[in-house]
Amino acid sequence: SNSFVESAAADTLVLTQVSAREINGNLLSLLETGSDESYANTVTLEALENIQASGNIHSIYTVGERDGQMVYLSVPDGETAVGEAVEDIYVAEMRNAMNSSGYVTNKIEKADGASYITAYAPVLDRNGAVVGVLGIDYHAENIVETLHKIVMAIVTIGVLLVIVSVVISVIMASRISAGLKTVNNKVSDLVSNNGDLTQKIQVNSNDE
Repeated sequence: SNSFVESAAADTLVLTQVSAREINGNLLSLLETGSDESYANTVTLEALENIQASGNIHSIYTVGERDGQMVYLSVPDGETAVGEAVEDIYVAEMRNAMNSSGYVTNKIEKADGASYITAYAPVLDRNGAVVGVLGIDYHAENIVETLHKIVMAIVTIGVLLVIVSVVISVIMASRISAGLKTVNNKVSDLVSNNGDLTQKIQVNSNDE
């Protein structure tokens, strides 16, 4: 199961890195609190919407550092304003992406009824300086469905093995019991026939 998730995570990271190159870093660097209606935000939002429409993306957003704090910049969800603080649980991952070629969570997250893998990639300006981070939450329902099928198959095989083991145990116990009963009957016959040792004991069993 880990291989499925790791493979999907790697693909999500590549998608995010490629998409980050479509974001105009110079415009992104201009965004500050209150610039929701600015030209820079309008162009960036359009780019984000185009990226989201082209793939199986749950959500897409850009973030950046302003006055030492990680804040949201352009977010095409109609709710998040430019300059809104990023939740603390995501800050470390985003800073990691700003200081590297990208970061991906090698796990499937669940929120609002959706399953997704999150990846971050740095956004550069024309001089190659990091001015922000692009975040993508990529749908992972297909992966979850596949993993569920694998788990169900494993459980089914396990149940079948238990049933087969029980059946074999019952058969073996029945044969051993039958053999012991035959021996017991012959011993009783020997006793009742004044110790006639010429009688043969026949046991039809493959067990020792």
